[in-house]
Amino acid sequence: MLDHLNVYILQPFTERFLELTKLPKRLPWITANQISYLGVLFALIAARSILNQNLSLRRLGVLFFLTRQFLDDLDGYIARYRLGIDARKQISLPNSSGYLVDGICDAVGIILLVMASFLRTLQNRKTIMESTENFDLSPLLNKTKSNYQRILNRMKLSFKHLFFYHKRCSNAKIFLFHLIEIGISSLLWNYFLIKFHLVMDPKIENGFQNRSLIQRKLFQSPMNLIIMWFWRCLNPHALTNYLLLSIWLNRTLQYLRFCNKIIVFLLIGLGTISFIHYIDIQFCTDRFE
Repeated sequence: MLDHLNVYILQPFTERFLELTKLPKRLPWITANQISYLGVLFALIAARSILNQNLSLRRLGVLFFLTRQFLDDLDGYIARYRLGIDARKQISLPNSSGYLVDGICDAVGIILLVMASFLRTLQNRKTIMESTENFDLSPLLNKTKSNYQRILNRMKLSFKHLFFYHKRCSNAKIFLFHLIEIGISSLLWNYFLIKFHLVMDPKIENGFQNRSLIQRKLFQSPMNLIIMWFWRCLNPHALTNYLLLSIWLNRTLQYLRFCNKIIVFLLIGLGTISFIHYIDIQFCTDRFE
């Protein structure tokens, strides 16, 4: 259920990084929470870079945020290593304090990214507004213009102020709605990630011989594979990656206007189907056991 960037790039890179550096052994004092805090620092640097008018620096901010995502993977590996769990095993521990700290740091990082993207659009509007004001105010300084024409120019300028204010509020709603979508995706994804893991982990038997049969059937189920693949594309990490790609391509506002029309419906549909599928799994498990 992890996104493609994590599965094919970040996780293998993190494993290789730990194999080469042996970080948990060489730095026994380092904790997963400290790495999470470092991730927030990188998110702050990324947000500051994204606010820059230079596209190259904004792309550098995207790379800083990808570094934060690498640190997010790294803190999970460190946490599992400290608890004596196989570091390569992707498992959540919702009752631990580290799980809460990691969740808060992830939320802060995403909020910083979305806020920086929104403020960047305001900077674009402000630049356009200043150029418009300079263009329209020049006739007002010319004393040869009639009073009627001066009043007309002032009215045009007032309408343009109102237009840009409306645009600014509209853009704020777009970014806020996308942030809510990421929050909904995070809640649903974490819920089903824990539920499906308890059923599908081949190492969990719970003393029942038939449980391995259910797990084998689930791994061979087309519906199960479809649900897992869609969660790869719609989990909060994937949505964040899409936003980073739009920043890299300098098409953030266009992307959000498009995706906000469909993502919320996809999340509701996927969440409903996942819940029905999980209830069906529970029914089969109870029947076999």
